[in-house]
Parts: sequence; structure tokens; C-alpha cells
Amino acid sequence: MRETAERIADGMWLKRTWYDADRVRSETVVADRNGAPSAAVCGPHRDFDLDGRLVREVLIAPGSMPLSIDEYEEARRADPRLPPPTVPPPPPEAYDAFVVAQKSDPRYTAIRRDESDRFCTERLSGGAVALAALLGRGVPVMIGERSRRQSAAILEKIRALPCKAVHAVDVESAALPGKPVVLSVESFVLELPDAPAERRVVRRTVGPWARATGYDVEEDLGQRFMFVRIK
Repeated sequence: MRETAERIADGMWLKRTWYDADRVRSETVVADRNGAPSAAVCGPHRDFDLDGRLVREVLIAPGSMPLSIDEYEEARRADPRLPPPTVPPPPPEAYDAFVVAQKSDPRYTAIRRDESDRFCTERLSGGAVALAALLGRGVPVMIGERSRRQSAAILEKIRALPCKAVHAVDVESAALPGKPVVLSVESFVLELPDAPAERRVVRRTVGPWARATGYDVEEDLGQRFMFVRIK
């Protein structure tokens, strides 16, 4: 997902996310921090659908929660930097329809699939190591905060998956005083099989690991890859 930012007033930036090179997904006014946009929202947030329609506008002023249009206009009188609201605002049913479309319109499915694979491809290009090569080094591999025995059991399960390939991401060497060196890893990129039954096997196996980190297994959208973090 591409992001851009442009300064719209002293101390304010308009941060945008994009569906593609031409279509804006969302835009948010954020505060400046040391000459760059921060994560602190200080103005309106807007969501757009794939056809460019505004489907939601949340009116926010610096230091405020979402405001009614009258409250926002009062905030604008106090702070003229704030951009004007959209008149008329999008109806509530526009966002409801947008939520439904994200689950039913194949265009949104394709975007989510491509974003998932792009994320994994970026992880692979950042120095990933094939799991078979990693285990072939003859150095113990520890996963997250798991014990050596737990790590070995998880690695055996991963090796048994019907994946085309498995890569470990962000592998680090670690050693305590007086202890042998071990390799530490908690993230993997799986190249998924094509057969639906085999893909279901992968999802069932990694499900408990994903949920233990506070996430659910990513929906099967026909992705080429799956990213898994194991704590």
C-alpha cells in the first residue's frame, strides 16, 4: 500500500494511502513532527471506494474526538488551518455499502491478495534464508521465546507442511555468556501450495501460532505467500 504526504498548512500534513497510482484509498490530516508528518491525527479523515466516491468523513480537530459538523465549524473558526468539511457529507449507508463491497467485490479481493504477496516479497528481499539451508548450518534454531524443545517441535511441523518453500526472516545470532551460539527467528514466509486441500492444511497448522500473537490466519485469497510470526 503506497503512502504519500504533502504539507497543507503550518504544522499540518495531508497523508494519503492509495489503491494504485491513480486512486486514493484514504486521506488524513496529521500533525507535523520535526518537519515530517506524524501519526497524530489533527484534522478530518476520509475514506474513498475504488470508484473514487467519498464513503466516510470523520471530522476531527487538534486534540479532539470526532465532532459534529457544528462542532467542527466552531473548531475551524478557532483554527483556520483546518480544511472545510464536505458538503453535503456522505450518507451513513455509503460506508455500510463500502464494507459489504470489500467482502464481495472481486476488485477489493485482488487488491488485498496483491498487498499480502507484496508484503511477503519485501520480507524475502530483505535477507530471508531458506529454512532447509538454515537447519543445515548445524546450529540450534530458537523460535521466539520458546524453549529449545518447543522450537524443534515447531520446526518439524513447519518442515512437514506441503509448502513449495519456507523461508526464515530476520534471522539473528544470539549467545549468552558461557553458552553456545544459537540462531533466533520468529518470522517465516511460506510459499503456499496450489491445491486447496493442501492450503487448508497449512492454515490449520499455523492457525494456533497466529492467534497466539493476537491475529487470525489471513483469509485465503489465492495468495502466493503467507507470512507467519511465532512468539
